[in-house]
Amino acid sequence: MNNKYPTSNIYLHNIYVLLTLTLLTSCVRDKVEMRKLKISNNSNDMVYWIRSESGRFEKPYFNSDLDTIPKQSIYSIGSFNVSWDARIERSKNKKLTIFIVAKDSIDKYGWEYVYKQGIITEKYIVDMEYLKKHKWSIVYR
Repeated sequence: MNNKYPTSNIYLHNIYVLLTLTLLTSCVRDKVEMRKLKISNNSNDMVYWIRSESGRFEKPYFNSDLDTIPKQSIYSIGSFNVSWDARIERSKNKKLTIFIVAKDSIDKYGWEYVYKQGIITEKYIVDMEYLKKHKWSIVYR
């Protein structure tokens, strides 16, 4: 009998596969989130958006143009590795705050000044009921 894989190697292989699957599934804290929050920018200007779970206008971390919404377009926001339900549940008053800041304000004053002065164009406070009712959409202008 010429076994390509001896029994002990199959056993070790099965343990390895089981451990790998266990580690991979433990990395997912919540169910896989497929819902996307859509922000429609119906204005004629590019805007920035900032999500806050604390309800405060906090200094954002921006990576290139990932947090901008071009004029007359829709931007879809995923919840990354946490479900929207869990994100909203742990947020202040069980609501998320979405801040919209005009690109013109950033161009004119810079991020530091806008942040320190709290210069925002629009503020949306949403909970799960609002998101469901509005089909996961926020419309700016």
